[in-house]
Amino acid sequence: MKRKFNLFLSFLLVLTLEVIHTNMAYACGGFFCNALQPVNQNAERIVFAREAGKIYMHVQINYVGPPVDFGWILPAPEDVETSLSSEALFGALDRLYGPYFKLSYEYGENCAQILYETDGDCPNCAPSVDDGSNQQPVQVLSRENIGPYDRAIIKAQSVQALRDWLDQNQFAVPQDIDSKLQPYIDLNSAFVVIKLLAGQDAGDIVPLALTFGGDRPSIPLKPTAIAASNDMGVIVHFLDTDRAVPVNYQHVQINEKAIDWLSSGSNYASVVSQAIDEAGGKAFVTDYAGAVGEQLQNLMQPYREDQLREIELITNTSDLFALSIDRTNPDYQRILLSMIMPPQGVSAEEFAACPNCYTLEDQALDGMVLAEKIRTEINPIYTEIHHLISALPYLTRLYSTLSPSEMIDDPLFSFNTDLEDVSNQHTANAKLTCDAQGNTVETKITLSSGESYLVQDVEPTVRQDGETIRGNVPAANIIEQMMEAGQPEVISENMNPSNMNPSNMGSSTNGSSTSIANDDGCQQTPNSIFLIGMIALLGLIRFRKSQS
Repeated sequence: MKRKFNLFLSFLLVLTLEVIHTNMAYACGGFFCNALQPVNQNAERIVFAREAGKIYMHVQINYVGPPVDFGWILPAPEDVETSLSSEALFGALDRLYGPYFKLSYEYGENCAQILYETDGDCPNCAPSVDDGSNQQPVQVLSRENIGPYDRAIIKAQSVQALRDWLDQNQFAVPQDIDSKLQPYIDLNSAFVVIKLLAGQDAGDIVPLALTFGGDRPSIPLKPTAIAASNDMGVIVHFLDTDRAVPVNYQHVQINEKAIDWLSSGSNYASVVSQAIDEAGGKAFVTDYAGAVGEQLQNLMQPYREDQLREIELITNTSDLFALSIDRTNPDYQRILLSMIMPPQGVSAEEFAACPNCYTLEDQALDGMVLAEKIRTEINPIYTEIHHLISALPYLTRLYSTLSPSEMIDDPLFSFNTDLEDVSNQHTANAKLTCDAQGNTVETKITLSSGESYLVQDVEPTVRQDGETIRGNVPAANIIEQMMEAGQPEVISENMNPSNMNPSNMGSSTNGSSTSIANDDGCQQTPNSIFLIGMIALLGLIRFRKSQS
């Protein structure tokens, strides 16, 4: 009997369509499991950068499950280039640009200064193609090992031929995916196929980098509805010279009264989900827009030659303690852990982050090999990322949540040079009033806008299983349509709070918000919430002026 393997699929399509006067390069994406049951991707974040007619795309993938159940198929142009990306990049993006909520306290008479104070920070959380008429049913254009992946680029004459090839190579395609694949076959697309190599497991999965032609990003959502969860989180980072804006989706500014300030904004994802539902289910919020800054540039510096020479001198694991490099870098950890065995009962990640915290029987370690791996596997991608950050010094972070029934239109993005920056730092002040015994009887919060309210009068927004189960104020303060130039057009603001009771605040599309607990014991803060992942791979839409 032919053995069937689950397929954890993603689609990234770059097609060429003739649409009136426009040539369009289109990207599409979706994740699936086996032929019977779609599966949701746990967490994914994307970085887009445009330079010299090319789109640079970095995708983080988190997957939990048996290694044989993981696979990835990406329709793409034949000239797509793939390589490994950086886990450190995505961690830094969350730490530096994810939203923070800082509440300062003012204590009235008799009030003890309870340890409420929090800064909202949790530092440890944080071309032209031929018609294919003379081709074989399946052509293997190239196949090679890239990091933990077996990567092949193939072309197929039919969906059935593609199905057969994938099955023969230990992939399985969902039974209802034919209609999603056929347009790509018709347009003579190639397919990038990725699976884990033998001996690799889910912990070995690393981000992927792709490069292809184009200049206008898009999030392809339609195919992902098959496997999408309700209130699926979508996080997009753009490196450019101007602020990124959604073109065919609305933009929302949240109502900070709906934020649970007393828990450092831990309900931020719920507020965003509800605010987007108030905008009809198709909108984005801007978490950050502004200068990249030196910190990200410094974090993504390639390893210097003097550091590599220091590593080359290592002969055993005890020498690791004296290294002057950042041992918490996940890219460094990945390479180191491929060469050593951690102490019994200690995870590889725990040991790599703090090797001097554990008693380890000394092991031989070839510093020359370790240094060469860093030089060839990490430095090239760090060099590219550092260049893009230097050349494109403006970063926009957009966030949305969508449910399957909302995935009707693929969001398009453009850039606007006229818009102001958006800070990821949110601040408010809480004034406590206490009785003679020191018990708090009233807490008044004043937002940065100057608006004040009593905590006792406002229920922060909370969602569960796609419904808003708590909250008595609007989650959206302003709903607007962004433009490619000039200021946005305001569609709605200051919604009527009387319409916002929990009984009639259900989502427009049954979705569910998700929160993620940290392993380090830090209180959940919005930057950790952003690990809620995407199902869709992001692609691009390229517009070129037609020849007159």
